Amino acid sequence: MATEARPVHGLARLARDSVLFATGSVVGKAVGLVLLPFLTRALTPQDYGQVDVVTTLQSALAALLLLGFDLPATRLYADLDETTRPRMFASWLLGVASLGGTAVLALAVFGPDVSRWLFGSDALWTALVLAGVAAVANAVQVITLTALRNNDRPGVFAAVSSGTLVAYGIAVVLLVPRWPTVTAVLVAVAASMLVGAMTGLAASLRMVVAPPSRALGKRLALLGLPLVPAVVATWVSEFANRAILLERAGSTEVAFFSVATRFASIALLVVLGFQMAWQPAAFSLGDDEGALGKVAQDGRRIMVGVAASVVAVALASPELVLLAGGRGYLPSLPAVGLSLVFALAYAAYHTGTLPSAISRRMRDLGTAAVVAALVGVLMNLWMASAWGATGTAAAIAVGQTAGAAVGVALARYRAPVPYPWARILSVTLAACALACAVTFPSGGATLPWRILLMSLFGLVLWVEGSLPEALRLARTRLQPERYSSR
Repeated sequence: MATEARPVHGLARLARDSVLFATGSVVGKAVGLVLLPFLTRALTPQDYGQVDVVTTLQSALAALLLLGFDLPATRLYADLDETTRPRMFASWLLGVASLGGTAVLALAVFGPDVSRWLFGSDALWTALVLAGVAAVANAVQVITLTALRNNDRPGVFAAVSSGTLVAYGIAVVLLVPRWPTVTAVLVAVAASMLVGAMTGLAASLRMVVAPPSRALGKRLALLGLPLVPAVVATWVSEFANRAILLERAGSTEVAFFSVATRFASIALLVVLGFQMAWQPAAFSLGDDEGALGKVAQDGRRIMVGVAASVVAVALASPELVLLAGGRGYLPSLPAVGLSLVFALAYAAYHTGTLPSAISRRMRDLGTAAVVAALVGVLMNLWMASAWGATGTAAAIAVGQTAGAAVGVALARYRAPVPYPWARILSVTLAACALACAVTFPSGGATLPWRILLMSLFGLVLWVEGSLPEALRLARTRLQPERYSSR
């Protein structure tokens, strides 16, 4: 039997919690951006491209260990009482530890073969094993962070996730200048992830340490298993897309693509933050008409926030790329713009499929994610050869758009969340057009052209209604007595 639902918070509280939940990732991106010129100068483009491939493998393995159960665990959490929630997390931890140990052992045995297949040499065997260790530690930390998130502990969540990434930055600074290799970077990754796992366990001890329950593990598995094909397809495609780009265009194009995704991930932080704060709150609201209306209103505002962040990154992208990598990385600009389009499609996927999650129809989310992954890989087989990093970014953006469309179509038959899709699409398409218009010209659009594009986007926000709404909310906060008397 579930406990009382958490209090319903307004947009200000949702935004505040979103910022806190995203703090770790913000710190991570800040550390990544600070380290980017450091790494691009310490390593050759070929080495940097290899780092990107190995770290993508690490992230993919961590995701496969988690099996996408963070969302089902969040959904199930709302249905459990205070005594059974820790047992659910303990059961999840036990399963991940078992799978993770097997994965690390497999990498230790078959690492030389994997290294030769990817890079034509077994020199990166050690780096691959370290990637496996980092993946297991990362998966453990995600479980502890999921517990903190659902226990409404955004501040502790931010401290744990931020500390891990600061530890990574310190490790890179200490190791890479003296040992400028791919393996040195992976030592830093593995060490920081182990610190993060231990810190997460310490912070969430009472929330995750309990006797595992076979029954709760089964409930979690039954709710989450429909997402497993999606997780596998998504992360296999992440790795496959880089492998395709590496094989068809070379390590330098992989480096361009990696730089592009680093900048686009700034917009993804907005998605991540709102998702972490929004999902538990949305699940606890219930499914009556008023609750679903609030979900729709928050979803529209989230999409506008993501679009605004995409516009901000796109407008600054020419200078950001120059600052981070120098003129040699300016060819990555079109990939930056297309990666920002992916971020918008990814936000639309999460927003549009929330009705399915509310209705416990995780299969809808899985189907949409599989479509996104397959379309992206199939298009990349053609586009990477023709346009390198730009082609890969375009393929992935198109794939995610297709997946979002499928997810929205399936969700229409679930909880009737009244999203104003015409308003959402007008802002989203305007942001996509601006991102491409700024990044496609050689060296990026000129400053006057960017100012004009920004003005046009502001006009879209005014006509759509979000800008007047934001101004009204601001005036209400600045003059509460005047508005409360009306």
